[in-house]
Formats: sequence, C-alpha cells, structure tokens
Amino acid sequence: MSDSPSSPTHQPAPNQSLNPADPQSPKPLGFNDIEAARILGMKPSTLRRWRSQGIGPVYRKIGRNVQYTQADLQEYHDRQAVGR
Repeated sequence: MSDSPSSPTHQPAPNQSLNPADPQSPKPLGFNDIEAARILGMKPSTLRRWRSQGIGPVYRKIGRNVQYTQADLQEYHDRQAVGR
C-alpha cells in the first residue's frame, strides 16, 4: 500500500444523467401515478380515470408528467374517513 494521498472524490460531469440510487442525486418532489396508486392501495388506471373525470387526489402536471405529492395523497386519504 502506498503512502500517497487518496484519490479525489469523483464529481459527475454536469451533463451526466442522474442516478436515483445515488444519495447525492436530487429527490423528486412527487410520485408518479404508479407510485401514488401503490400508496393509496389502488390501480394506476383508477387514478388515470379519476383525473379524466376531475375527481380524486390533487395532482400536478410537470410538462407531460403527472405528479402527486405526499401531502396531497395524505389529504385525500384523510378526506375519505367515514364517521359513525
């Protein structure tokens, strides 16, 4: 083993694609319809149908992508409570 200093930490090039498994990679702000459906315990097609009908949880359009935030999914879930 040599006494030379350790090599510098690798810095990705600015145009390098993001790796979601990398802890340094930015985290998405929301969930896509597949992830949101899993959280709510339903099929993604149900969320897609609800969006076209104007019902269901609040969502955001980022370009052509649909995103649901954790807070909006929680709010929707809480509104579904049935009291007796």
